[in-house]
Amino acid sequence: MRTENQIARVLSYTLPGPTAGGLSHTMGKQIGARHGIPHGVTSCLLLPHVMRLTKAARHPARLAELSRAPASAGGALAAADDVEGLIRSLGLPQHAAAFGLGEPDLRRRRNR
Repeated sequence: MRTENQIARVLSYTLPGPTAGGLSHTMGKQIGARHGIPHGVTSCLLLPHVMRLTKAARHPARLAELSRAPASAGGALAAADDVEGLIRSLGLPQHAAAFGLGEPDLRRRRNR
């Protein structure tokens, strides 16, 4: 178990493959940098929603595989619900409002 945890740590640090360019990750970096929110927290705020948005278009098989975990209802949407439930059960933030942010705060400002 320790070896697997260490490998996961290294892989999460190096972000192999397309993970570093994923929607949740990219948006999380932007929101975190602008509003001083730690990156792990931005993942809590964004990941379930991004999973729902991309379920059919990009990775239905991957999301369906995630939903095979114990206590899951199954299916691509269930994987997003499962991740959201895990975040809630850990008492981690689920809404940008917890940081005093609303929709206007999250819109990208363009320099003109």
